[in-house]
Amino acid sequence: MASAAERFHIVLSSDERRAWNASASKLGVPTAEYVRRAVASYETGLSAEELDQLSRLAVEVERSAGRMHTMIDQAATCIDRPIDEDDMRAQAAERLRQDPVLIDPTLLDFGAAPHSAQAA
Repeated sequence: MASAAERFHIVLSSDERRAWNASASKLGVPTAEYVRRAVASYETGLSAEELDQLSRLAVEVERSAGRMHTMIDQAATCIDRPIDEDDMRAQAAERLRQDPVLIDPTLLDFGAAPHSAQAA
């Protein structure tokens, strides 16, 4: 949200002021922010709670976008790196040995001939 640049004075009763302060406190925002949101909700038809939810979602989307950019940069670095196929095969075989799945162990030797070829 843009920072405030101008003041706008309004006259409230003590009860109105206390109610607005309490509502702002419940949402965890300053009273001035609560009033801005209330005016915006009147103009848009959204409640203060809905505007607050949208504001929080916008913050989360911004954080997620930052994490996404970091992950894309990391992936691009991996893609740009030259591939050593022998090393990749050795790493894959080691991972399969450490975390066995239902697989024929002879398949872990990627250079070995298939069973049908060995039997012939």
